[in-house]
Amino acid sequence: MACPSRVFVFEWSVCTVSETLTVELPERTIDASPAAEHLRANCAAVKLAVRWWGITRVLTPDQKEELVRGTEVDARLLRATKSIIDKGHPVMRRLGRIRNQAVGTWKHLSLPYVEGGIRLMPRHLIPEFSRLLNSFREELARGVGELAQVYPAMLGSARQRLGRYFVESDYPGSVEGLFDLSWEFPQVEPPSFLLAIDSGLYAREARRVAERFDEAVRLAEGAFLEEFGRLVSHLAERLSDDTTGKKTFRDSSLENIRTFFDRFHTLNLRGNDQLEDLVRSAQALVAGVEPGDLRGSAGLRQRMSRDLTRVAAEAEGLMVNRPRRRILRARMEVA
Repeated sequence: MACPSRVFVFEWSVCTVSETLTVELPERTIDASPAAEHLRANCAAVKLAVRWWGITRVLTPDQKEELVRGTEVDARLLRATKSIIDKGHPVMRRLGRIRNQAVGTWKHLSLPYVEGGIRLMPRHLIPEFSRLLNSFREELARGVGELAQVYPAMLGSARQRLGRYFVESDYPGSVEGLFDLSWEFPQVEPPSFLLAIDSGLYAREARRVAERFDEAVRLAEGAFLEEFGRLVSHLAERLSDDTTGKKTFRDSSLENIRTFFDRFHTLNLRGNDQLEDLVRSAQALVAGVEPGDLRGSAGLRQRMSRDLTRVAAEAEGLMVNRPRRRILRARMEVA
């Protein structure tokens, strides 16, 4: 069966920043915050690309007409799709888990950036990131090898399940090349060749990059603040008294917030004193406390719930008072 394959590619990114050039620019052309300068000097841009076999197809107009025949439904207003393969098959689920782990690792070790598909990663984390992604890629290759072995049987099952909606051309002759992970470190600094062409053009590009890093700081602070508020509120709620029995404290509630503390300090922007103070307060509240301590002491649960609720309220106040995200547009300038 030598039919052309259809592969849908979803892209994410990883960000690597080049060394900052020293350029003679008009005074105060760039007015970046210390946090933005710190981010720019210590991070790199990383872009993660995930190649994945798209197993969903839209039904043809004739197939939709057949589906609604005998009803009052107008097929022209109906959007119908089919899964051409069993996505619940153990091999497909394993491939999905590998993809999710790779994307999750990329996001966990990096900060958001203003360009879609690109994230900013502290340079000292790049070796660990590359090691983990290489491991995921090798595991993905093994999973694809397993898929190749069961692919004929899955194809036969799809033919039986889909019946007249089975279309031979939906299926590639081989699953090789349908799945992959790759990553790169794109340039986000002003290109140095502009200096030799037009110093004014370079200055405008440098200003645009500085603005983007300022916006990246706001995005990162907002993401940290939102995650922190959610985790603290959840833990406070789970520790509060509940006579209905619907609120159950789980070890993961405590583990998740401690994971956040580690990530926050690793990726810290060093710019928002209020956020840092709140994180330190919450960290002090849970320091040395184990899940068993909380289960064994109603008084401890009540105190922690009360104190964490206060911290969550302060985090919510910070979120409300944050300046709205600026939308960066290219500036139209007359030479």
